Amino acid sequence: MVFFFPKTDKRFPETLKDDYAEIKRLFKRCDANNDGRLSWEEAKAGFRELQSR
Repeated sequence: MVFFFPKTDKRFPETLKDDYAEIKRLFKRCDANNDGRLSWEEAKAGFRELQSR
């Protein structure tokens, strides 16, 4: 399983907070069953959606 990032983003510099938020949104969008984790199948489907291999 792939775990989401910590709930707080206080440890990130201000310049990276937008990137952090974007990545977090991408992971949440791939989490099909909303359990807060990405299974291997969810991760593969997410990469396919991004047209990556």
